[in-house]
Amino acid sequence: EDVKTEAGRCGPILNVRAFWKNPAGVVLIRFKRPETVDKCISLMNGRWYARRQLKCYRWDGFTAFGADKDREKIALSEA
Repeated sequence: EDVKTEAGRCGPILNVRAFWKNPAGVVLIRFKRPETVDKCISLMNGRWYARRQLKCYRWDGFTAFGADKDREKIALSEA
């Protein structure tokens, strides 16, 4: 919820998905407007949250971040 609130400062969000089983703590955020992505990356990349430094980048469209790859691929394609 904190990530969604902070990322929402950059623009309208369509979807936020946390991959709880991924040890890296991956969160996928889908914005309404593509130009908002770069703004969010600039704002969030390198910041600290819960004693972890955030690494923000565009999703490549293929990487499945969850433990159950088939289920995660379906969910990501719907995002």
